[in-house]
Amino acid sequence: MEEAKLKIQERKTRTRHLIEMGGLVVKVKLDCLPTSSLLGALVSLQSELTENPSIQDQWTQIGKNIFDNHELR
Repeated sequence: MEEAKLKIQERKTRTRHLIEMGGLVVKVKLDCLPTSSLLGALVSLQSELTENPSIQDQWTQIGKNIFDNHELR
């Protein structure tokens, strides 16, 4: 019984995470892109992150500024 509850909670947590990620795509108005274009852009970002790990600090600061200033609404 506890195992079933744990699996349900894990599934809910994963679902919430996926919804939040989708919300970010909508927030930056990229939801109009075809899924293949969006996937390609994300793969490109991953490649850039692999080549230049410090870029994440810049991305984090940009994101924090947007959230703090309530931009892109």
